[in-house]
Amino acid sequence: MSTGETKSKQISCLLIELAFAGWSATIGESSVEEAGCPPSNWSTMPLQAKLDVEHAQEFFAMVEAVTRRSLRSAWAIQNGLRLGAYAFERLYRDLAG
Repeated sequence: MSTGETKSKQISCLLIELAFAGWSATIGESSVEEAGCPPSNWSTMPLQAKLDVEHAQEFFAMVEAVTRRSLRSAWAIQNGLRLGAYAFERLYRDLAG
């Protein structure tokens, strides 16, 4: 496996994490509410949701800087983003199918 392939896979995993940051918070809140647990009992959920989004924003700021420095890195990042988007597209297509 080349360094570019490794970077691409890492980027795709981080894209997936970013996408799940908001969704997981919504799913968690809905699940807890459905169980009748008041928001005052949600200890770490709001903090975790906030940190997930912050980490994703920091990650994309770093990625943007890296793509400006190296065409090879930009290529790997683009491939990783495509791979992450493809994984999500397949997830939802397969769930619906």
